[in-house]
Amino acid sequence: MTRYNNRIALCLGSVNAVIAAFAASASAAEVRLKADFIDGTYVFTPDGCDKLRTLAAGGTATVMTQPWSVSADGISFWEGGCDFSKIKKRNAGQWHVTAACEENGDEYVESYLFKRTSKTTFAVSLTTKNASAEKRLPQIYTRCDVPPVAAKAKGN
Repeated sequence: MTRYNNRIALCLGSVNAVIAAFAASASAAEVRLKADFIDGTYVFTPDGCDKLRTLAAGGTATVMTQPWSVSADGISFWEGGCDFSKIKKRNAGQWHVTAACEENGDEYVESYLFKRTSKTTFAVSLTTKNASAEKRLPQIYTRCDVPPVAAKAKGN
């Protein structure tokens, strides 16, 4: 009987370990941090602000009308978006950000370096391991005084 009880205890211990590991990974994926250093909505294309204003006024979101934008809540774009899962201040005006992203049903993690370049701009560089040199080039994001438009609410 003792051998039988030991096997049951061993199986239950394994099941509990699997459940605990699953719960830990699920909760890590659900972490959504607010980037308090981002004081508004930022876009990197010249017409991005106009597009956000049109969407905020009730315009239809499409691949042509939904610009890439960054706010304290994350990154939004037509195909999906990213929630901030880890934020670490590096130096004055610099933050390393890890983001849990979703694009067309695919989930992945990206890393970015945000550098404050003026009161109304950030240089944002992709720092994800194995990203091409071209993708690592900084993009200048400029503040746009409109409320953020959630990419997930676009209805596609």
